[in-house]
Amino acid sequence: MAAERRQNAFLGGIFLGAMATFVFMQMISISTEPRHVVPFREEVLDVRNDVVPMEKKLLPRAVRSFVTDRALTDRRRTSSPASSTSPGIKTTHPSSSPSPTSIASSKRPRAASRFPPTHPSSIHSTANALVLIDEAVLNCLTCPYPNGTVDYLVFGKPEIRNPKKMNLYYGSDDPSKDYFLLLGNGTERAVRKFRWTLYTLDNRQFYIPKDVNSFLFDWRRSRFIRCQNIDMKRSGGRQVVPLEAVEHFVKLRDMAASYGSTLMLNGGTHLGWYRECTIIPHTPDSDFHVLQEEHNPELLRALETSDLFSVYYSFGVPSDCFQLKLCTSLVKIDFFYLYVNTTLDRSYICGTSTPKRVRFAYPVITKNDICVGDLLGKLMFVPCESEAVVEMGFGKEWRRDWDSNDFAWDNDGTNVMMTEWTNSSYPSWYHRRPPTRCPGFW
Repeated sequence: MAAERRQNAFLGGIFLGAMATFVFMQMISISTEPRHVVPFREEVLDVRNDVVPMEKKLLPRAVRSFVTDRALTDRRRTSSPASSTSPGIKTTHPSSSPSPTSIASSKRPRAASRFPPTHPSSIHSTANALVLIDEAVLNCLTCPYPNGTVDYLVFGKPEIRNPKKMNLYYGSDDPSKDYFLLLGNGTERAVRKFRWTLYTLDNRQFYIPKDVNSFLFDWRRSRFIRCQNIDMKRSGGRQVVPLEAVEHFVKLRDMAASYGSTLMLNGGTHLGWYRECTIIPHTPDSDFHVLQEEHNPELLRALETSDLFSVYYSFGVPSDCFQLKLCTSLVKIDFFYLYVNTTLDRSYICGTSTPKRVRFAYPVITKNDICVGDLLGKLMFVPCESEAVVEMGFGKEWRRDWDSNDFAWDNDGTNVMMTEWTNSSYPSWYHRRPPTRCPGFW
């Protein structure tokens, strides 16, 4: 019996050894089989042509889920015959890229950067981004981080540690627009696209807008108003102000904002946006105004020396009835100051019709009454009560299309008031300059 047990034990040992050898050979076969591995790509964050160094200790947890999703996507792309690098991603590669097989047989590939790649249609990647936009925090970045709820802008599905402490605005980044659309708190907001950067406060790390002042300027005016998009059923006719002129509107908007002034649509330009979401084809010029309380003499000096805008004449003084006539190679622009008359409970602008001063009355518009709207994909500042403003200026039939040639700007508007000028004051208020960059306009 003992001899039989020894024989069974010997045979069992041989069997187990054979099984171990078989498993070992299978493992060697699998490890040496060629695999498709993503070549290492070092992705960087592009900030106004500067490269932010990737310091591991500064990486926020909010973007970790992005890395996992990106790794899976890259593996699919690498295994596909049509694999290519996504446009807009800034990468650096070794001078000679090794084949996937050589990488697999030598070193394990380095992990991808946790910074999201640059986005071809906007300033940063908006995949799984989380940006602090709370006005109270941004107003005092040296103050302690608040215990209450904090506003954040979120794109995609980033990792969120404590959602109960966050008031989330969900962002949309349309490549054809120059703004982010935000949905949150039952409201729709929009701000010009902006860059963000990492910030540390009370051992917390989060993204904030790179230019805090510019963001807050937009945020306080960010309620989004949608135009009516009425089909005017026009038959033919040329576009007097080319639609490309909206790019010059954007330049003027940004120039004014850089000096703390809010450039708002006015008159027929405001009507065209609100009624039909575009520039009225037969209107001969464009109208804008800024609040007199936002007057900045540096803005006026910048317009005088601008390479794009030419000042044709100025009328009045900033304290009363100020107006500029500007032009570019594409468009004539009437640039007004908007004043508030507390006695009449009205705002007004002034125009000139020699020898009369013409005042156009509107509902009261202050800094708290400014919103934004989309004009041909560009974010423009507009009065929040746009319909009331349009109705006061063009009457209850503002939905009808009146040909600009049949509309007398100084007489037909329902909000027109006139005051005669005295012979002594008028000449000193009118300063005419020949337009240097606007041939054929006057």
